Amino acid sequence: MSESESSKNTEASKSSHNQEAPDSLHNQILEPDWNAIADQLSKALTEAAQVLATAITTTANREPKAHWTQKVSTVVTILALIATIAITIVGGTFLYRQQGLTNIKLSLAHIQVALKPESACLRKMDCIAVFEVTNQGPAFANKVAIDVILHSVSNEWKTSINDISELKIITSPPSMKVSKSPMNVNEPSSLNTVTRYNEYELEITDLPPGRSVKIDLGSDIPVVPESLSVNTILYIVSQTFQNFNFGPSFPISNIIQKFLDNLFSIGEFEINASCDNCDNTDQQMVSASSLEKSLLHTSLVPQDPLDSKWAGSLQITYERPKRSKPLQVSNPLNLWTEPQSPNNPLDPLTQTYLGIVTFCTPTGQTVSGSQNACTPFSQGTGS
Repeated sequence: MSESESSKNTEASKSSHNQEAPDSLHNQILEPDWNAIADQLSKALTEAAQVLATAITTTANREPKAHWTQKVSTVVTILALIATIAITIVGGTFLYRQQGLTNIKLSLAHIQVALKPESACLRKMDCIAVFEVTNQGPAFANKVAIDVILHSVSNEWKTSINDISELKIITSPPSMKVSKSPMNVNEPSSLNTVTRYNEYELEITDLPPGRSVKIDLGSDIPVVPESLSVNTILYIVSQTFQNFNFGPSFPISNIIQKFLDNLFSIGEFEINASCDNCDNTDQQMVSASSLEKSLLHTSLVPQDPLDSKWAGSLQITYERPKRSKPLQVSNPLNLWTEPQSPNNPLDPLTQTYLGIVTFCTPTGQTVSGSQNACTPFSQGTGS
């Protein structure tokens, strides 16, 4: 399938949720019928002009020798009348438009999708990914549509996940009615083993202002817990500052977690949310992992004056499909990372590490701050 065909298929699969009602309502309110207003103004000015002409003619016939100041006074009076009519029409139109702005703001919802931590789950596979959809607008969100699209499955899990219906959706609060149905969309991905469905479509009749629905994406696939202890060396580099001091408080745990989330990845999901009267649509990409984040322990400490080399051990717990073999992890584990910004390495909202993290091969270079102390295998675990 070509990229253009894939793009068309993707857009077609989501067209039912790209609501046009709010836009058309918005245009109707924000854009008055200027032709009708122009007609009103033209008629008013024509009538005023006729009144002016009649008044001048009448005054001239009745008082042919009237003082010129009287004639000017009559003209000024009628011109003032014309100006009043014009201002009234234009001012009324402006007020109509402003009232329309207020009305439309009060009649629209605003939807937001946010990723949530998985720590609340008693069993890891009950929530491999958690997200929340919130109505942040002043009005009820009508006919909320939430699409959960499975984009890819990691090699470790492909023998266990052949269809999105093998994953389960749990919504809360339980009192909120949410209908869900599996679907098949022609979404280009690495799902070459999907047999039927690669999307869940969720629908909510209405979502009150300020209310949220939490959605846990889980699975009942039989799994086996695995634990391992790995000696680890992490090399931090910056192409911008050859001798940048990363500092002893650099977010090492966030870096390690990003790497392990990728290493123990289950799959990639796309979340789309919209509604009939929303002024927006929102989207998030979700990476599901079998890593037990609450059981991850890191004990890495800096090894050089610039804090660019860290060493220690990792205590890792993860789950694997029962039909698969344990993942082989090298020991010691040598990692290489390059932050997007050494001064601001974390996303301000999610606290996710922003940078590349990957395996590397030590070169024997021991100079502090060297960019060549460890050669990265690839840059496949970028930000």
